Amino acid sequence: MAKKKKGNSSGNPVLDALTEMLNGMSPEEKMMLMADLENFASSGRSLGEMQESVYTYQRPDYTQQVKPLPDYLQQLFDAFTPSEVLEAYEVAHKAMASLSQQEQEDEMRNFFMFILADGLTHDFEEDVETSGLPIVAAFQLVDDFKLTGLFDVILETLKQNQSFYEFYYSGYEEVTTLILAHVGVGHLEELKEMMKTDGFMPEVYPTVFNAVVQMAVENPSCRLQVLTWVTDVLKSCIDFTMPAMAMDWIVKSLAQIKAAELLPMIKNIYKDYRVPPVEIENGIKGVTKLLTKGTDERVIMFADFKEVLNELVAGENDDFDEDWLDFDNWPDDEDWLDDEDWLDDEEEDDERDADALFYKECGFKPAKSKSGKSKSESDKSKSKPAKSNSKSARKGK
Repeated sequence: MAKKKKGNSSGNPVLDALTEMLNGMSPEEKMMLMADLENFASSGRSLGEMQESVYTYQRPDYTQQVKPLPDYLQQLFDAFTPSEVLEAYEVAHKAMASLSQQEQEDEMRNFFMFILADGLTHDFEEDVETSGLPIVAAFQLVDDFKLTGLFDVILETLKQNQSFYEFYYSGYEEVTTLILAHVGVGHLEELKEMMKTDGFMPEVYPTVFNAVVQMAVENPSCRLQVLTWVTDVLKSCIDFTMPAMAMDWIVKSLAQIKAAELLPMIKNIYKDYRVPPVEIENGIKGVTKLLTKGTDERVIMFADFKEVLNELVAGENDDFDEDWLDFDNWPDDEDWLDDEDWLDDEEEDDERDADALFYKECGFKPAKSKSGKSKSESDKSKSKPAKSNSKSARKGK
């Protein structure tokens, strides 16, 4: 691959990586890429439609396995705002505490089946009156009562189509990663089989991968077992269910458990697929250093699911500044419209949005700091208030 000349950096690491990749392509490869792009443009399909086209899983009729919910779980399912979800969780936890573990498992299995059955006909894109957050509270209940027998039904929620996935999990992939790490212990073969099966939403595969790595993060005694699993998965799944372009994120996940034993294979993947540096500086040298020394950065930045809900409740009243709507609070002059710093902020936001799209396409998210936010998220939160009255926020996203 041609080396990037010093001083030619655009300042956008994703753009630089793509430029470097294009520079390393032959004229024939570039022509094939252009043809693919032209076919995509002429198809008239959106990115979401393209993603949906790869989804081939035939969902069973979950309605045949569902019973009416008890009142306390119906309250949880109907909860809308973060505070309502947290309150419903407390009610459900108290009610379930008096049940046997088998009864607890039966009730929660039916709750997840209720969500799956609802998802068969639910128009998520048009719904602004239902929240996806109750599933986060449900995961906390599973953790509270150690209901590991629910692995199969929780895994089934990951096999759903794009609209279901975006409604319940988009923006909360780490939540799914953590619950799968907890209930998936002892089910590595099933998780490996899912990794080797195409036809699910692209975002699912890194979630499963990170969940298995998380098992070793939380329980170092299973590290060698996890490394064996990762070795088999990388051999089978790179450029099949997991794009080679996502290797930097895979390496950063593996750095949590200092997976230096995998370096020979990982180096070959970078070489064979000509993977450009996107998240890790200095190419193979950076990869080697990261896997050898490890990292303190974590994919999961919260202790449990209740912590996520508490943070959302804390920000519930701070998301939207209603004073901004009062014209009396606006500046008297219009000089702020010419503020170059304000314009620069908008341009930076555009760059971050472009980066976010690239991360989504690879199925991975940017590395997080110890604050639990990616750098771009942290920068945005300093400059602009989030608006909880938006449609996406009203869905619990």
